[in-house]
Amino acid sequence: WSVYVNECQKQDKALVESWKGDMDGILIFAGLFSAVITAFLIESLQLLQLDTGNATVLLLQRISLQLDASNGSHVTIPPIPSVHNPPATGASLRVNALWCLSLLLSLLCALCATLIQQWARHYIQAVERRSAPHQRARIRAFLFRGIEKSGVFLVVDAVPAVLHVSVFLFMAGMYDYIATSNKTVAYLTVSVLCLYGALYIVLSWLPIRSYHSPFRTPFS
Repeated sequence: WSVYVNECQKQDKALVESWKGDMDGILIFAGLFSAVITAFLIESLQLLQLDTGNATVLLLQRISLQLDASNGSHVTIPPIPSVHNPPATGASLRVNALWCLSLLLSLLCALCATLIQQWARHYIQAVERRSAPHQRARIRAFLFRGIEKSGVFLVVDAVPAVLHVSVFLFMAGMYDYIATSNKTVAYLTVSVLCLYGALYIVLSWLPIRSYHSPFRTPFS
């Protein structure tokens, strides 16, 4: 039993350290990326809000005319202007939808990374709770079988993939946002995004072509 426990302890330590390293990187990237998305989203949400600038000017003019009338001047006071909120354009709706979805996916990845770290700590603590080798071996086999059956490995592999999808959604929204402002900058942006996409596809395809290739992505 002692030999089995020692070998399993090495395997569990390597597994938990691998999970912890991956999730630490995801937490850092997701935190910085969410801050970037939020900054862009604050600006893009203004496209969906009511522009009351013209109505404010008309109301100030009405107040000025009322003050003149109170001084004895004969002026015609126009009626209170009605403010109509024009419907949001398709581009503004797409941009905000893409960036909101990107932000939510990024926060979801950060939450999942935190949960995975907690699961890993709980697993190690539960295995090492017993001192007798035969008890630790049985508990370890029981818990590890539960990890395999519950799909924890699939969740660990899915978190980076979802985070990458979040980045792609942000890039798509960025192009749509810039395209409404300046076509030249939009063409330059889409050229760089196409380069990123082509590089990502190549990195995803290389491990399929050559199993010994060190390059890979969550979609490989």
